[in-house]
Amino acid sequence: MIFVPCEGGISHNEAENITPDDAARGAAVLYEAVRETAT
Repeated sequence: MIFVPCEGGISHNEAENITPDDAARGAAVLYEAVRETAT
């Protein structure tokens, strides 16, 4: 599981919102994990 900070600390709720920068950071972490696992 990869966690990114949510505005206001809201989680598992339709009001949950993340910034584009945090989404990009989370995607980069996922990419690196997949890349390392595949090699």
